[in-house]
Amino acid sequence: MERGRGISGAEADGDVMFFVIGAQKAGTTWLHRYLAQHPEVSSGPLKKYHYFNKFHGEFAVGGARPHFQGLRRLSALSAVLRRAGRPAGYLRATLAALRGRGDYLGLVRGDRPGARAFGDVTPIYSLLGRAAFAEMAASYPRTRFVFIMRDPVDRLWSHVRMRARRLGLAPGEAAFDKMVFSRLNDPRFLGRSDYARTITELEAAVPREQILYLFYEELFSDASLRRLCDFLGLGFVPGTYDEKVFAGISAEAPRDWLLAARAKLAPVYDFVTARFGDAVPAAWRLDPGRAAPLGVAPALQPEQDDAPGRLSRLGTAARAIIARQNDDLGRIGLRSASRGALMVKG
Repeated sequence: MERGRGISGAEADGDVMFFVIGAQKAGTTWLHRYLAQHPEVSSGPLKKYHYFNKFHGEFAVGGARPHFQGLRRLSALSAVLRRAGRPAGYLRATLAALRGRGDYLGLVRGDRPGARAFGDVTPIYSLLGRAAFAEMAASYPRTRFVFIMRDPVDRLWSHVRMRARRLGLAPGEAAFDKMVFSRLNDPRFLGRSDYARTITELEAAVPREQILYLFYEELFSDASLRRLCDFLGLGFVPGTYDEKVFAGISAEAPRDWLLAARAKLAPVYDFVTARFGDAVPAAWRLDPGRAAPLGVAPALQPEQDDAPGRLSRLGTAARAIIARQNDDLGRIGLRSASRGALMVKG
């Protein structure tokens, strides 16, 4: 295994290094705060280190890795040192990386004496391939991986709302509607809901007993945190379950968007249902024709003067998206669990 410039050969004292690899918008920030406050966890200076993705690349399949590994690894370590302020500044951090005065593992380990676990919570790691996961698993004598899944459409809508907030877009604006539907063709948005690819790549490199799968819909509970603590070898500490972090703008998803998104992500629902069976939360949109999750009534659209015209535009956009799905699914890489590429009829 190639440890690379950023990982030292430190030996373990029986502690565990964990990686929370996603999914984005599935409670990872809340979980990081919980772990950082746990008395048996040593928390480093950052939540998201964005280290392994810098030199392994995203959406990798099999053992493929980008070229210029040495330069990419140096840049990754320099970025981590700079963001942690050890030292601050691009030039100083780069010189520190070149001279071996800092390493990724040393930063992540933190400095809490007697800690039983430490880790890296970087949701974009869910887009990595098996070569990256293999290196991560070998980077410390005892490693564990945690992957949280949220209803794929709900996760995507939360991601879209977060993007809208960052862009300053408001529901009802033409630019908001355009952005919302355009993300149904964006692999960086859809890919984060492609749990089938993540699990396939992860399990190709990491033994099943070193992986814990959790569901967002059940995460905020004693039961899920007990499973997590047992998995990491920690004593159980209750969480603060009513805490909200990084909430997006308040907006109901258009029904046409929900149905189009559900069709796009049908292979993911097929895969997760086949793999986890009855463990999949009932709130998931397991019925392809159901726009709202189980037990949630479809939201009423607010009355506006231009509501009929806006809904008509949304419907037209949705039909155009569905018409392009056969081509897009092949490009993005989503596959049905039971048969080749999913063919969607408009």
